Amino acid sequence: FTRLNGADNRPIYPTGAGRLPDVKQAYVLENTSRGYGWSGSITLNAQPWDFMSLMAAYTHTVSKEVTSL
Repeated sequence: FTRLNGADNRPIYPTGAGRLPDVKQAYVLENTSRGYGWSGSITLNAQPWDFMSLMAAYTHTVSKEVTSL
C-alpha cells in the first residue's frame, strides 16, 4: 500500500469495488485486562460560622492503555 507522509507513516487503503491486494499483515484487536482506569474523589465541606463556608476537594485519576488503536 502507499503510505502517508505524516509522522505515523500509516498505509492508505484503496477504495472502490476492485479486488484488494493480498494482505500479509493485519491488526487484531482483542480484550485484555492489562489496561485499566481508576478514579477517586474526596470533598470536605465545613461552615464554622453562618457567614463563612469552606470547601476542599481532591481528585485522583489513573488511566492506562495497552494500545491507542
